[in-house]
Amino acid sequence: MKNFAKYLIIACCIATSFFWMSCDKIDDPYTTTIVNVDGNRKVLLEDYTAIRCINCPAAAALAHQINDTYNNKVIIMSIHGGSLAVPMPNDSLFNFDLRSSEGTEYYNYYHIESQPSGIIDKVKNPDNNSYVWASTNWQSEISSRLLKESPINFLSLESNIVEGKVNARINFKTLSSFSQDQEYRLLLYLVQDSVITGQKNSNPAYGSVPNITNYVHHNVLRGTVNGTWGTVVDLPDNGQSSMLFTNYPIPNYDAEARYNIIAIIYNEDEVLQAEEYSIQ
Repeated sequence: MKNFAKYLIIACCIATSFFWMSCDKIDDPYTTTIVNVDGNRKVLLEDYTAIRCINCPAAAALAHQINDTYNNKVIIMSIHGGSLAVPMPNDSLFNFDLRSSEGTEYYNYYHIESQPSGIIDKVKNPDNNSYVWASTNWQSEISSRLLKESPINFLSLESNIVEGKVNARINFKTLSSFSQDQEYRLLLYLVQDSVITGQKNSNPAYGSVPNITNYVHHNVLRGTVNGTWGTVVDLPDNGQSSMLFTNYPIPNYDAEARYNIIAIIYNEDEVLQAEEYSIQ
């Protein structure tokens, strides 16, 4: 009997260690102080998360606090994936599936091994030679990115939804010349805002523990209007350009839902500019 108890304790310790490795703890955010940053750049933060990640509510709160600090210059997108995002059919709190096929591809491509994890402007982290940034480094890297002037301004997005399909025309302006030896891509993410589900939680500062019954998820990735990695685009030197995309079918379309488009232009090194638009 003593041996059985000993093995049971060891098994519990192993299981607990694995769980915590899959869901990284986040320190409480600091008090928000507004920082006005000159320049036109906005920064994309991809928040890799899951409904059963106990530390993800704290990370989401941190991301939005950083955005508040920099006067809405941070575009935040929630990407659900990994084992902690798999729905539990017999549990009404966690039987929602917030994953997307594109999100699953990003999880695999970027080797996301735990949640919460962040990718900032698709810039590699020199400390680990990957695209993944720990939440403790989000603010410093975002601050650094915001100090760099962007060579592109998004001008406007004309969009609508007709019978569950998105039509979108994106207009942008370049502010410099571009190397013809490099490939640039335009990518339009379709996100759903204010999705309410259950959410695991470890910190009472962000809701009830261990489960938040009506947790609000912001800008959940649902798909991409023009392919997983976007469309190759020719950037004119100091000029304006426009691209039209039609009849993109929204996965699991909900006529009552609120959808947004996050637009980026990027190359193999970084996101050059990002913007968020409501679909009108």
